[in-house]
Amino acid sequence: MRTVPKKKSFACHDEVSTARQLLLDAFDRYVYNHLPTHLLRISDMTLVTRDEIWEVFQPKINAITDAVIKEGLRSCWVRQETIRRYLKYAILSHRWGVREPQFYVLSSQRHGQKPTPAGPGYEKLVRFCEKAKKYGCEYVWSDTCCINKESSPELEEAIRSMYRWYEGAEVCIVYLAQSSSLEDFGAEPWFTRGWALQELLAPKRMRFYGKDWKPLCTGDEEDEGDEESPQSANDKDNRSILDAISNVTGITQQNIQNFRPSCSMVAVRMRWASKRKTTRIEDVAYSLMGIFDVSMPIAYGEGERAFYRLLEVIAQTYEESDFFAWAGEPSPWSLAFPSSPASYGRIDPEVASTVDDTWCGDSSYAITKRGLELKVLIVPMKLAHDSSATFTGPTVSTRGRALSTWLTFPDPNGFDKLAIVNFDRSGTDRGRLSVGKVYFGLVLAGPMNKAYMRSPIDKVLTFSPQKELNGRLELVCLMHRWL
Repeated sequence: MRTVPKKKSFACHDEVSTARQLLLDAFDRYVYNHLPTHLLRISDMTLVTRDEIWEVFQPKINAITDAVIKEGLRSCWVRQETIRRYLKYAILSHRWGVREPQFYVLSSQRHGQKPTPAGPGYEKLVRFCEKAKKYGCEYVWSDTCCINKESSPELEEAIRSMYRWYEGAEVCIVYLAQSSSLEDFGAEPWFTRGWALQELLAPKRMRFYGKDWKPLCTGDEEDEGDEESPQSANDKDNRSILDAISNVTGITQQNIQNFRPSCSMVAVRMRWASKRKTTRIEDVAYSLMGIFDVSMPIAYGEGERAFYRLLEVIAQTYEESDFFAWAGEPSPWSLAFPSSPASYGRIDPEVASTVDDTWCGDSSYAITKRGLELKVLIVPMKLAHDSSATFTGPTVSTRGRALSTWLTFPDPNGFDKLAIVNFDRSGTDRGRLSVGKVYFGLVLAGPMNKAYMRSPIDKVLTFSPQKELNGRLELVCLMHRWL
């Protein structure tokens, strides 16, 4: 009697075939959308493209047995992690030095057109590759030699994708050339560079090395020749390093370990960047795109306008009032926007965390042709000639300073309004100030048909009411230009 094959076996075969195809599709997407455009192959110090990576690893992915696929490669997350284990690469974070190896040098070396590069920059690259091999990586990425900066499309893709490339690396190896111990972090230039901020926050796993490529983690076994310890080592789990980094940067240990890019905590994140510098002015903005998870066109040559455009993009989705918690020089393109992240650093550190509270102020502010429209709680005031301030509203404490001393250019007529931005919401058109809470405000000059000028102040104006106030909110427009 002939045995009829069970339909279940056919179904099982079809299921495995489908899972295999999903794995191959995920592999294609990962190579061409998540890997850097070029990687450096450690074995022969040769630059390779995504196509070449695909040719090397596609047979290995295809060789995964049906049993393995049937066992656990049906979910999207498992497929992604499986592919990442095959395509591991290490990424370098460092401060540029002299005679760094450039893309055109290594690409010419690949075709035998030039001799092997040399110098301190190339020596750093070689030492980086040696460390990367200890983490099981056959490929590495460095911003010195893995970006073809002569190609505008490739350069733009690199800038837009930089955060994801650091996030997707097996390990980020940080070389701090000026540090011999954690005590040197305060004077380490790496902590003052704009691009280094996302290079600190994005990676899931980091290893810090100082002078002579010695690990900065106390008690590291690597110096004793243990080749296994680096496989699981992660300095983001080291309390001593976390303490040292947090003290230097002002970033909480939780954010260092588990940062998530998004349009949130704008004032906090801008303060992280407020003392950092970049060689190109535009990079002040471009280096923050990944941190805020936003995208915008890259246009070197636009100068400070890049930061203005970044704020425009953020304002389109961000809803919290701390967006306005800045002081100092306004943007040349709008008096309603700050000129740089440094403007967000002009706040008393003792009250900064209270100003950053959510669910306060107007969440529906919007950019218009005239300016930035938002609802505020107005406290009318008049600046007297003796540099004091009188209020028609509640008595407030401005932390020991006469209000007029906060103004860079007081209204010569003496008439201004104090606009409370992070008021407590008590309805769609009403706000409340509570005793004991800290608020911040803008000094407005005007108005002209509900249009105000934001008067420049040298520090964010913060204060505490001495009695509760409830009031109707007023829609104002902070003008882009002088009236």
